[in-house]
Amino acid sequence: MTANPETIVRTFLSTLHAEGQPDFDAIAGMFTDDGYYFPLVPARPPIVGPAAVAAELDRQFMLYRDCRCDLMHIAVTGSVVLTERRDRVTMLANELTGFPHEFDVVVSVCGVFETRDGRISGWRDYWDPADIASQVAAGSGK
Repeated sequence: MTANPETIVRTFLSTLHAEGQPDFDAIAGMFTDDGYYFPLVPARPPIVGPAAVAAELDRQFMLYRDCRCDLMHIAVTGSVVLTERRDRVTMLANELTGFPHEFDVVVSVCGVFETRDGRISGWRDYWDPADIASQVAAGSGK
């Protein structure tokens, strides 16, 4: 029996936001072979394929740590799951970010997940880059 779409998405979000570093191999296994991740609609192009999605998430986790997800609302219609959440991260001070110290950022996100055959076939996130930019400017002192 195939898991219901809400369970698929809740499991994915729990895996992505697990304490410490996420298991990117497990995350890749949660996507269909043609599954995609659209990290910022419409500013960034979709990333297609489980390995590419996992690699993009791994790249993102080089910029921050302690990604926590406060799932505020979830709605399901057929195979589509809509989420409203607040993702909280601690930005790293490293060569990639160029930040002089660590600081926290909170991102309000609406995510759309499409599921098929017990896995995620599409994931689109909508958030306000200006909000993030202002938090980064204030937190980093840049």
